[in-house]
Amino acid sequence: MNNKMEIKECVECGNTKNLKRGWTNCWYCSEQCERNGVSRLHESMPGAGSLPWIGWMPFHISNEISKRWEEF
Repeated sequence: MNNKMEIKECVECGNTKNLKRGWTNCWYCSEQCERNGVSRLHESMPGAGSLPWIGWMPFHISNEISKRWEEF
């Protein structure tokens, strides 16, 4: 059993304030940080080829991210 306290921080920038668990199940501090992380994940997937443009992600994921950060 791990008694170490989990330190939550944004996986993109290291910020520890205003965090939300994002689409990739990681902690993010802003919509932009979450979009950066998700875009990088899609770009790294085998067989995905190149993205149509920098920052591209499927519409349903983009929509889910926008709604999550609207509520903040």
